[in-house]
Amino acid sequence: MAAFTVVPAVRPSAQEPVKPATPAPGGGLTQEREIDVVPSQLNLGDDLKAMVATDLGVDPAEWTHFRVALDRVSRRFDTRSDAEVIKAMGVGNSSTLREQAVFEYADRHREKAVPGLLRAYQNEADPRVRIDALWAAAKFGGTNAVGFVKTALEDSNIEVREWASIFHEELGVGVVGFGSRKVRGYAGRVFDQSIPLHILCNVYVKTPLKTWVKVVLSPLKIEEVFGKCHANTTVASREHRMVMTKRIKNYYTDGAPHYETFRFHGLTERTNPNTANFAFVSTEKRPFFVSGQIGNTSAGVMDGDVNFVRVGQWKLDPNIPVRDDFAIRYVKGNFLSWGYVSMAQLLDDDDGDGSTLDRGEFLRAVVADDDKGEYCNAFVSGTWKGKMTDEDGDGILDLNLPETICTAAGWLDLDHDGKADEPRATTTAYRTINRGQGAPNVPNDGRVVDVGPSRGREITGGAR
Repeated sequence: MAAFTVVPAVRPSAQEPVKPATPAPGGGLTQEREIDVVPSQLNLGDDLKAMVATDLGVDPAEWTHFRVALDRVSRRFDTRSDAEVIKAMGVGNSSTLREQAVFEYADRHREKAVPGLLRAYQNEADPRVRIDALWAAAKFGGTNAVGFVKTALEDSNIEVREWASIFHEELGVGVVGFGSRKVRGYAGRVFDQSIPLHILCNVYVKTPLKTWVKVVLSPLKIEEVFGKCHANTTVASREHRMVMTKRIKNYYTDGAPHYETFRFHGLTERTNPNTANFAFVSTEKRPFFVSGQIGNTSAGVMDGDVNFVRVGQWKLDPNIPVRDDFAIRYVKGNFLSWGYVSMAQLLDDDDGDGSTLDRGEFLRAVVADDDKGEYCNAFVSGTWKGKMTDEDGDGILDLNLPETICTAAGWLDLDHDGKADEPRATTTAYRTINRGQGAPNVPNDGRVVDVGPSRGREITGGAR
């Protein structure tokens, strides 16, 4: 097995000798230190599409998919012309607007979009947008995107090059391993790994006229509307538990961010020791803001439920030991959920990006009461990918860089004392209600109510 060299981290400890990359109980990157990782190959070439086609057979019941049905009947909510979308991919707009246009164009034209996506990539300065333009091309273009992917293998940014290596192998055109890099793990973190996620989401909204509209949300737009997401795991529990954290920066009027956690549980198949296939579900209590925006209490607040299904696969890198196993280098999968979108907010496109939804304007929480069924009007389906990444720009891959915002069980712990800030709290929106604190640029009606995450009652009224 390949060797690595241990070197001091930012706050150095004693130099350790060279040792083989074989995990031992309590070993690996459990202290704050770095290792030099030799080139890695993750064997990503599983032909999942062929396996699904073979294993599921020809019974139409096996192929029934609500998202596919909705995709065929939905109207596209972004009514910009192709010329307007192409123009939006160019310089002069924010990274989020450019990336949103990239995925809108790719979703419209599929494999025919690849030349336009390549031009956008070649003119793009932000590596985050280049990565997601590359993903859009590979996702919708298939073999038509091979030339694009090969071009990206020579990108000036190492993160872009690693994503190009992943897509090159997933498209079935050959293995291009990762190059040598340093990896850092931090001591004192709740989780052994925190992997940032790129999420592509389709929101299908049922209108009052009983018709459906489709809203495409690109990864950077997801960060704006829903929040920046990390998948957080420990080696000991990752086969049955994962906590997804999300953060919307500077969300509230006092400058505080909005945080949420999603506590996923489920099953994992790991017949191949370096590959895991999993199916997880998260069920949470959330305050339901009838206004359709997190923190905006103007139309009343009720208790709601979040149900979130996540199915995917992760790959371990046998050159990066963590505790008594190896680190997850790459993860991918799909998800589905339900939610609520305010039609008034859907029709108000302040930034002209065609998606219409802005910060905090999509609620995963829905009201399950039969009398309030109209508050579930959106089906959410999408895909996500994540890999070990250099998150702070120092050239070193980070295992668990973000400061943990929750306990290992997923309860919010923003003061990092190892205990839940409030009993069973998974969202700062409860604090918002208790403090009467409004969402950004939303007038606060001044009502302060007594509510906690374990109370299952209607909290306050308000106009409907």
